[in-house]
Amino acid sequence: MSIFSDLAELKTLEQIQVEVGQWSLANFGNQQSKFNDAILNEISPLLGLMEEAGEYSMAKTKEESLDALGDMMIYLCDFACRDGAYLIIPDHTIHVIGYPQLITSIGMLCHVVLKRHQGIRGYDNPLKYINDRDIALIEIMWKINLLCTKAHSTDTLDVLNNTWKSVNKRDWKCNPENAGEEV
Repeated sequence: MSIFSDLAELKTLEQIQVEVGQWSLANFGNQQSKFNDAILNEISPLLGLMEEAGEYSMAKTKEESLDALGDMMIYLCDFACRDGAYLIIPDHTIHVIGYPQLITSIGMLCHVVLKRHQGIRGYDNPLKYINDRDIALIEIMWKINLLCTKAHSTDTLDVLNNTWKSVNKRDWKCNPENAGEEV
């Protein structure tokens, strides 16, 4: 059941991915490190994805779990925009799997991106990189979909829409301490 009373309010994954990409570029540009000036670009959303995976593992309530899953999807949208990928929410008709496998898929994505930047293990080949990246993204979204729908009985797109409604109001350029949110 959708948490949105008017389905016209419900955005598609594609719409949110584009909006997240625009919002992230407006707020963070090329993700230049404030520590050492390194250009992090698509690396920053991967770090955010791992941060939220940690939050998910520590969640004590359904609300905390869904918040972490929603934030993971926002970071995935940002990564996908910065890296030229397109996300999908795969069908969840296969058996239910849990958190350790989600971490494995996130690790697989990090592996592919790291090896690409290092120029090793064949990931300097764009076709190999895109193929393995896309497999990892599909697996992550599939597992997030399973966790939302099976473990938390909530529609995945609703979780993403609800999270995006909150995140897109943040202005980190004007308010670097709290993005203008009440703390």
